[in-house]
Amino acid sequence: MAEKKVTNVESGVRDVLNAGLGLFQTVSAKVENVQKDILSSFNSLVSRGASDKSELAQKLRGGLDKGLTVVKEVETKLGIKTQNTAAVSNSKR
Repeated sequence: MAEKKVTNVESGVRDVLNAGLGLFQTVSAKVENVQKDILSSFNSLVSRGASDKSELAQKLRGGLDKGLTVVKEVETKLGIKTQNTAAVSNSKR
């Protein structure tokens, strides 16, 4: 009888472990799908915004370019070497 209890405990522990592993795999897959959906939505918004040729969009892009130019000038004057912000901005258009 004691042997049967040990077997039941071992079986129960294995079941709990397997359930935990299954839960982890399920959650991981769902998180990965959510990340893909968010990236896809973001890229869609980027494309939609890039195609906006309205006056407001042009003014906003011009303001961003001016701001990035100022940042780059300050970086140069201070001797700071950072990522090329203008290249990042231009790649989003």
